[in-house]
Amino acid sequence: MLREHSAGERNKQITIQQLTQDEDSSGMPLEVWTTLTTAQASYMPLGGRERLAADHLTSPFDGQFQMAYRPDMDPNLLNVPKMRRIVYDGRVHDIVAASMVGQKRAVELMTASGGATA
Repeated sequence: MLREHSAGERNKQITIQQLTQDEDSSGMPLEVWTTLTTAQASYMPLGGRERLAADHLTSPFDGQFQMAYRPDMDPNLLNVPKMRRIVYDGRVHDIVAASMVGQKRAVELMTASGGATA
């Protein structure tokens, strides 16, 4: 069972973005990330590695966020990894897994980060 973090441990402000559908000027479908809300969360970096990809040095980091339960982040109600992402400290963190902590006490999010926000 996952341990619920205290409110004091949730001292990082994150931005939660949602995937929305739009159209470009020619009417072609376009996926756009828009801000849903901000929230307080705990954050634990789980490791990092540098790699060379397409002649650019990138530093993807893996991390774990935990936030108080929110219905719009409930992994039992929506596909959180597909529909949400986190922006924290100038970096986009793609959610790769979401788990419920306790009986709707908190949501734990495992993330992978590949770059800075534009």
